[in-house]
Amino acid sequence: MLIDKQGKIAFKGHPANREDLENDFDTLLRGESLSGEGCGAGAKAEEPDAKADLPKGFKELDMAGVSSEIDTLHAVFEGFTKDEEMIKSAETLQRAFCVLVLEMRYSPKTGSFIGKYDNHRVL
Repeated sequence: MLIDKQGKIAFKGHPANREDLENDFDTLLRGESLSGEGCGAGAKAEEPDAKADLPKGFKELDMAGVSSEIDTLHAVFEGFTKDEEMIKSAETLQRAFCVLVLEMRYSPKTGSFIGKYDNHRVL
């Protein structure tokens, strides 16, 4: 829960359901109200359905599949560190990295995960 300066509940729910908690804190410190699901006088602590209105790039995830994919990618990236041609190519680059980000959301209501991968590569 987030409590406003008057001691009233401004938000009930999981913090992951808020887009920008830091901005929410600033808003409450200015004495303003929050808006959106879980806010206001009738704030409900309901979890949104993870499948409803999927954010851009999100899809339903199979956690065993995610684990398997991470293991596969780990092996690929490990191979890069031993590939002489790759090592030689990377020597002339200012930077060479790969960052795989998995953003996930869970709905206790449905028991399902949604998520998306962002693969940031600079080679």
